[in-house]
Amino acid sequence: MKTRSWSLHNICNLGGAITLAVLALGLVGLTGCERRLEPGETYHKTAIAWPLFDVEKTEGVDGNGLRWSHEKSDAVIWLASSDKLHKFDKQGEQIYRKERKTFIPIYSVNVEEDEQSIKTWGIILLYPYNSSRLKAPTVAMPMAPVNRR
Repeated sequence: MKTRSWSLHNICNLGGAITLAVLALGLVGLTGCERRLEPGETYHKTAIAWPLFDVEKTEGVDGNGLRWSHEKSDAVIWLASSDKLHKFDKQGEQIYRKERKTFIPIYSVNVEEDEQSIKTWGIILLYPYNSSRLKAPTVAMPMAPVNRR
């Protein structure tokens, strides 16, 4: 008859192995699961969920042939979240971007960008801000002729 004894050393080795396995799975999950749309495919979704964070990525093509990409993520420990939406035309150029990033209670940032303008708003600590600007270059207006008499 064999007698087995467990000690704290055995538990630490087991815990270290489990931690290493979870980290390896997380690394593979974050780097190896992302893929692009296949030809003819109009939608796919990739979701990675852990007890402390989750990431959900969706990608597709709408009825007009515009490709879009949407990514949502949350992290419990850091109280952070993000939400990103990007739209691309048929040539692959980005035509629309909307992003929201939050890190409670430090900041919240929202950005909305299209072909003509960029709008940014949010709050840092207790100070809100708002910014809008046009992307198109300004054209100098021609001056009226001067009357010389």
